[in-house]
Amino acid sequence: YTYDPHNPVPSLGGAICAVVGQKSGVFEQSEIEQRSDVLIYTSKPLNNDLEITGPLKMVLYASTSAVDTDFTTTLTIVDSEGKSNIVSFGVCRLRHRENNSGLVIPGEVQKVEIELAPTSYLIKSGNRLRIQVTSSSFQTIDPNPNTGKSLLTDPQNEIILANQIVYHNEKYPSHILLPVIPR
Repeated sequence: YTYDPHNPVPSLGGAICAVVGQKSGVFEQSEIEQRSDVLIYTSKPLNNDLEITGPLKMVLYASTSAVDTDFTTTLTIVDSEGKSNIVSFGVCRLRHRENNSGLVIPGEVQKVEIELAPTSYLIKSGNRLRIQVTSSSFQTIDPNPNTGKSLLTDPQNEIILANQIVYHNEKYPSHILLPVIPR
């Protein structure tokens, strides 16, 4: 997908400290999921209830055409009516990655670990888990200009598009780590 900082994915709920015009909490995500710059991964319906309690982490293998960019992950629950409601959200700005900070080489595959907000949620059987992957969540985070500079300090306010590739294969097994509580 192509991430355009001029047209960031809007924030819609979650565990955030709301700013003017933004609401926190559980909100349906279908508007977000219709965008061409949001990747969607959905599980099959669960056969049994599933409790997740604790920290969540997305391990993402991705490349970008930029020297810096963001990758975000949103975990949602899709109910039997097809409504996708937010459970947790996280973001990683590549230049601030833990254990590997700094600008990246465009096109090089990066291992990106995204810490999502901890949660405690009982997912009823028949519902599905869904992961959204994208590169923005405005107003929760400021749009990354993809230049390695900050829009707050760069006098030119330069912005470039970033072509993003997410890998999920044997060599690059992107996945989410869920704290499952045995029942």
